[in-house]
Amino acid sequence: MDYPVAETGRAVVSCLIKSLVIPRPIAWITSMSAQGCINAASFSFFNMMGDNPPVVAVGFSHRLLRNTAQNIMETGAFVINLVTEETAQVMNWTSLPVPADVNEMEMFGLQARASAHVAPPQIAQAPVSLECSLLETVNTGQEQILMVGRVIALRIEDALIQDAAKDYIKEDAFRPIARMGGSGTYSRTTDTFVMERPVLPQS
Repeated sequence: MDYPVAETGRAVVSCLIKSLVIPRPIAWITSMSAQGCINAASFSFFNMMGDNPPVVAVGFSHRLLRNTAQNIMETGAFVINLVTEETAQVMNWTSLPVPADVNEMEMFGLQARASAHVAPPQIAQAPVSLECSLLETVNTGQEQILMVGRVIALRIEDALIQDAAKDYIKEDAFRPIARMGGSGTYSRTTDTFVMERPVLPQS
């Protein structure tokens, strides 16, 4: 069945696309307002878009711009903290639309860890944090914007490093989660398989 976006209701398209493009990693973003108020919130329209330089992108709906997007536009800095099974519940609580002057980290018992290169703190309970500077904001439609950030520093727990020479990560120790459809379903990364990249024969 075909679904032309322009001729299909927004609610239907939204449910379909969120259920089809899965799993989606979660950006647990900490940001800081120009007045110094810290915000923490989660977003699943997120992914890595390049590695030289490392670049990430996060999508925001205008109706859900909330405090995070405003802070990033004001200060140009944010931290993406990656979510694991251990931090899933508290991450979910930080999705609540609390007032701008409320510090979700304090509200939900999250410990702040000072970032090395940006003002917003890291979430200490997260095993991986990406310090980012805003590269560009793109209006992708009347109701949403896309923010592109450059990763300027990474903090990774030592226990996750498998090979210091190659900086490979112990995936079984990392255990990140990802968003599935829009019904509150998440996925684990415990069921994986390996495929080596093919090589063209010399002949």
